[in-house]
Amino acid sequence: MKLFKPKQLQDSGIFMWLYGDSGVGKSTSVLQSSPQPMLYIMGERRNPKRFLHAAGLDESADIDFTFYDTVGEFIEFLGNHKNLERYKSVVVDGVTHLMNVQLASEIAGEALDARMADKNKKVDRPLIEGSKLSLEGYGSLSNLMFRIMTLLGKLSDEAGKVVVLISLLQENPRWNRDLEAGPCLAGKDFGKNMPGFPDLIGVVRRQFVLDEKTGEKVTVYPPNVSFEGDGFLCKWTGAPLKAKAGPLNVQKIVDLTKQSTNGGNAV
Repeated sequence: MKLFKPKQLQDSGIFMWLYGDSGVGKSTSVLQSSPQPMLYIMGERRNPKRFLHAAGLDESADIDFTFYDTVGEFIEFLGNHKNLERYKSVVVDGVTHLMNVQLASEIAGEALDARMADKNKKVDRPLIEGSKLSLEGYGSLSNLMFRIMTLLGKLSDEAGKVVVLISLLQENPRWNRDLEAGPCLAGKDFGKNMPGFPDLIGVVRRQFVLDEKTGEKVTVYPPNVSFEGDGFLCKWTGAPLKAKAGPLNVQKIVDLTKQSTNGGNAV
């Protein structure tokens, strides 16, 4: 093990996890405010042009998009830092879908293929058995997610990237019933250990103002993000601040984590 003096430590990036209800503006805000050049990894198959336009960005933006395919390819890609040298920020959007649907389906499918290849085992209901995870399958799911988080953490710590993960919100998550809300994740083991990986964990909520003419609530953009709060999974690592909430702006969050003052808002 090597020993380092404070002056020998290099400036690292920031690793943050943002979660919120569908449609609050997480993707659009992150796309609009993260430093470029940016790599935007889609964990689900939807066209990013919609929130690209919503963010007011055109084809001249220095953003590359790629889509999750298989876990083996994903891990190999993240493990080779040459693939990400030119980017200042790396965004993984749709972590809930990536874990709970894509990765879970890969594991369940692999387990079914193994059973069907075993002549000593009879598979009566292949569609059902190929769509559910055993205890062993959930263990594999957690372990693969730990590998992915470790690789993303290295991009932040060793390569100095701004790494942002986006997922859906789940009320009273199964992996921690004491929480009112947290990221929507499959199984229990990964959720319990996940908070140790990111530097920041924030819950994203809609902002409203009252229309003076109609008296009705109107949604304000960008949404609000909070890195502290009772009942919600939150985490702030950085300079102490009076308030750790405000409009979602990734670049401002990064700047404030590196400040040494005691005032101001987080975002």
